[in-house]
Amino acid sequence: MKFMSWSLNVPSSLVFDRYIQKIDGEWKIVDPDGIKTWGDTNRNFFHMYEMYHDKITSFGMHEFGVWIDGTIYNFRISNNNNDRKWEDGYPVLNADETAIQSWVPTSLQYLMENYPDIEYALQFICFGQKVDRILHLNRETVQNTFIRQVKKIAELYRERWPNVVTIEIDFEKTYTLQDGEPIYYLREDPSKGVEGYADGNDWTVYANFLKRIKDEVCIPLGMKLRVNMYAMTGDFNPHYYGWHDYKTLAAVRDKNGNQAIDEFQLMTYDFTYAYSAPGPSTPLWWLKDVLEHVKDSLPTEKTWIGNAGYGRRWGLDAQQPGNAVTYHQLVMWQNGMYVHNHGEQDQGKWIWHDQSWLPITGFNDAGSGYQVTYPHLYDKFLVEYAKPVEGRINKTSFAGQDLITSYFKSQQPIFTGIKSVANKLKHSGHVDALYSSNGIEIPEKYLGKTYHFPGAYRANKARYQYDENTESCVPASDDSGKNGLIRFDFGLEQAGKYKLIALVHFNTFTNNQINCSLNGSNFTIGGNKLEDWWPFYVDQYAWLEVGTFNFSTSNTITIGPSTGYIWGFVVCEDFDQNFKGGTVEFASYLAPYYKRNSNGKPVKTEIPKEMVLTGELLRRPPRPAIIFEDIFSHHLSNEEPDKFNIISLPYYMRIQDHWESGSNKVYYEKEKAYACTDDQGIRKIGFSNGDWILQNDGRVKSGANAGTSNQLVLYHPLSCNVEVRADIAVSGTYPKAGIRLCADEEGNAKKGYLALLDYRQNKVVLAYEDGKGGFEEIASAWMSDSLISLKGQTVSVYATVHNNKAYIRVGRQEYLKGISLSNAASKSAHGVYVESGTVVLSLFNVSTTDRYEPLEKLEVEIHGQVHKYGEVERFDKNNNRIPYDDFGYLTYSGVDIGETEPKGTEWDEDYNNLPLAKVQSWTGQKNIRVRMVDAGIWFTKFFVGDAQGFSVAYNSDFIGFVETIKMLYKYGCRGVAMWTMGQEDPLIFNYLPDLK
Repeated sequence: MKFMSWSLNVPSSLVFDRYIQKIDGEWKIVDPDGIKTWGDTNRNFFHMYEMYHDKITSFGMHEFGVWIDGTIYNFRISNNNNDRKWEDGYPVLNADETAIQSWVPTSLQYLMENYPDIEYALQFICFGQKVDRILHLNRETVQNTFIRQVKKIAELYRERWPNVVTIEIDFEKTYTLQDGEPIYYLREDPSKGVEGYADGNDWTVYANFLKRIKDEVCIPLGMKLRVNMYAMTGDFNPHYYGWHDYKTLAAVRDKNGNQAIDEFQLMTYDFTYAYSAPGPSTPLWWLKDVLEHVKDSLPTEKTWIGNAGYGRRWGLDAQQPGNAVTYHQLVMWQNGMYVHNHGEQDQGKWIWHDQSWLPITGFNDAGSGYQVTYPHLYDKFLVEYAKPVEGRINKTSFAGQDLITSYFKSQQPIFTGIKSVANKLKHSGHVDALYSSNGIEIPEKYLGKTYHFPGAYRANKARYQYDENTESCVPASDDSGKNGLIRFDFGLEQAGKYKLIALVHFNTFTNNQINCSLNGSNFTIGGNKLEDWWPFYVDQYAWLEVGTFNFSTSNTITIGPSTGYIWGFVVCEDFDQNFKGGTVEFASYLAPYYKRNSNGKPVKTEIPKEMVLTGELLRRPPRPAIIFEDIFSHHLSNEEPDKFNIISLPYYMRIQDHWESGSNKVYYEKEKAYACTDDQGIRKIGFSNGDWILQNDGRVKSGANAGTSNQLVLYHPLSCNVEVRADIAVSGTYPKAGIRLCADEEGNAKKGYLALLDYRQNKVVLAYEDGKGGFEEIASAWMSDSLISLKGQTVSVYATVHNNKAYIRVGRQEYLKGISLSNAASKSAHGVYVESGTVVLSLFNVSTTDRYEPLEKLEVEIHGQVHKYGEVERFDKNNNRIPYDDFGYLTYSGVDIGETEPKGTEWDEDYNNLPLAKVQSWTGQKNIRVRMVDAGIWFTKFFVGDAQGFSVAYNSDFIGFVETIKMLYKYGCRGVAMWTMGQEDPLIFNYLPDLK
């Protein structure tokens, strides 16, 4: 296994010269104690290099920065007074570019001369927005300067050190420009203005730039070209690293027809970073995903894979970012040489806490081999040990980590002053029931005692049949020929005005109304009274506040023909549906630790006065309130793949003829028979057509031949503003697929708007179909190269209709914005569409932009107190606070909820260790409850630690290094590249082979 590293930790010339200097052409130790004045990482680096140089194949000199005009400067030496006021440093070459005026440190000169068998690389470094300027703004001039200087620097270095054989390009940034996109003076502050526009897509421009370096520098000088690249797990994945597109870089050829890049080096040592959640720099599950992509994209025998020689420590008590920790520093933590601090006092003195030495250590993380240390931690839980106690708790895993969440909130009702519970019914006529075999039990904690409700019942209209003898429609001869009637009789101890709460079941979006009478006074439950986003459809049961009524001591509620189902009723003084996420409980046990005193005897340490309760959590910005979401894979538990057609489900409703039973005789041509209908007769219902077949992987597939189309539309016409999402993979020669918007004519699959990925034109298209064969393209935008290349792979398409204007994006990229829809109906349905190709659908979601669901709030209950955490206060343009509705949704209507948040609010796409509460300490067992007030919060770990400071450190040691090496060997990679020598566990060198 080959090994390479870099020069970050080499001592500076000033420091190195205290120990060794070159005198009369020979390197001599001038002061044996000089090395003792070096920093730990400098000294460790030098010792490791001297002892194990015969294990090093290549060494990159991380010394050469690149200014935005292409000039090469000394990356190590600071100088704010150079003639380029806009950047720090010294130019490497002199003014006429004939000589080097700023060489690498003498320590590196010493290494190159004393260990000539190692291959040395000149590493040229450029980060962030500087890269845009070099690649796009005055491109030829800037690149010419850079290439000219690189070539001259390489010539002069090779004259002195022929073992300098590689040009290493380390150009990094975390965003991607496509042709025509603006280049801002400061990307973080667009108000600073636009400097210019990208001329070509980044990945292509960068590849051509590298080709120039190979052709004009490396080939003439007989050198290799090595390129550092972000670690990616797929084409353009993650999207913010899409600039380093492996396949584009691997495809570029030099002037001799060979692969232009001789070596690829992946920066697989920063999966976690300062502001991420704690964890290993290189988890093995992620490394495997990266290597699978490498196998499909790069020559593995030319690819170096990075490994962290360091670790990081994150504070867990006050959300402190992670600081780099060398292996040497870790050992000092573990041996009690460090305690926590919380910054500087006014006089510049550190606030050091008087803490007992309490690191919990000694184990390696199973997912990486990294060593894990917990200084000053008193209790820790993985969420798999959390006890669910209330609401919906979903246990799952993502990216190799177990987590719990509440996908959706649930009612945890609070009844005040219960007067009566009506759970027994009588019925007659045409009535059917669901869940009647077992019924349900509502537990004591909600209703004061346990009540059994025997089933959800529905009263139906009388059923009519055609009688050939009388040639008329007559009621059926059995009970179904009578209108259904359901009756609840119940008493109250005292008559009065109280609230009536119904326990209902609405099994489809159309079965949502119950027609009732209380003591002879009519009222309706559900129907048009429900908001479009009422969240309890399809649930087995839901509590619904009906209203306030005058009750007698003896009461009767009767229910006539309806579409919805009823379980029963509660009469009470007040009601709160308490719509929240789930609650879990941790049984925490605290006890003082022991330590040895100055005489070596074990003594108890003092337990801290206060503890901080910290959760490792991922919170998100508010999402449009979900009306309906289907991930399809859940159907696999009940249905057979390759046979089950999703369109058969009533909430998708295939286009079909339909009538309600009644006494009207209508001749039905299709069946050559008479139908018995109500006054509306036979009519078309539904919007969906084609076949949508469940697959073995839990996705749904639909194909339409050239010139034909299929659509899967939610059978729930809406009057609210909507956001529709479809996660789709589109394939075919020239397919079109995307989202059907604003379908308003039942029975017509060619009416409404379309938000399409059109792979014939390679455009994102908004179009309108008039239902009579007319098709009008209203607006379009060219697809990005990345979206074109993702044909056949799953992408997320979003189409929003807000105040009759359309907004279309794919993933994070907005393609069409604010396009007026002149033909949008006041009430319409939405779904997924495919034409002349195949679409595979993995997620379908319809939400409303008239309400937003926060995904942020938690509560912690301990010592009989509830501590609230996480609410973000939001304000409208008039500085009025955004209120919540009965469902806990934000009553905001708009396409950008972010404009209501306080300035500077940021949402990480990662876990954070959040201090949920600071509480008085205790000894013994204490049950701690954590309630996810909002849905959508991911919860992975729970900690109890010293309020004066506690933390976690992850460090790659010998075991972590070996685990990485084993995987690289399996994939046939060139070797391991460790960032960076001087920070590592020295045992790794015992594992590496000698090169000779």
